[in-house]
Amino acid sequence: MPEMSTDDFDQRHKSANEIVEERRRKTIEDKRKRVNEIVEENRKRVAKEKLEAVLRHPCNREKEMSYQCLEDNGYDRSRCEMYFENYRNCSKFWNRVSWERLFRGIKPSIPPPEERDAIREEFAKRKGYNY
Repeated sequence: MPEMSTDDFDQRHKSANEIVEERRRKTIEDKRKRVNEIVEENRKRVAKEKLEAVLRHPCNREKEMSYQCLEDNGYDRSRCEMYFENYRNCSKFWNRVSWERLFRGIKPSIPPPEERDAIREEFAKRKGYNY
């Protein structure tokens, strides 16, 4: 076995340390990259869920306003009654629209957002709604 000088030993030792450090850095980079991917996936998912909520639920804005009022007023329901009433009126209106569209065979029963203003105007003329 050839004798190893201390310089050779230090050089090998440094190389092993460098390899370990490089692996550690790569592992950290991989973890950061994965965390960033997860964060981005969550952002996209939340955005998609919000869009789907708007498409499914025409009173989503009123619902969000009710929640915001509760948060702003320390969950004192008496201060948000106007928002709750607005949400109830919205729900009643779109429930009526939905039933009428189902009765007529129109699908989807809840219209897409781009058709909702026209439907509000139509119902206001026919039924005397003020929504």
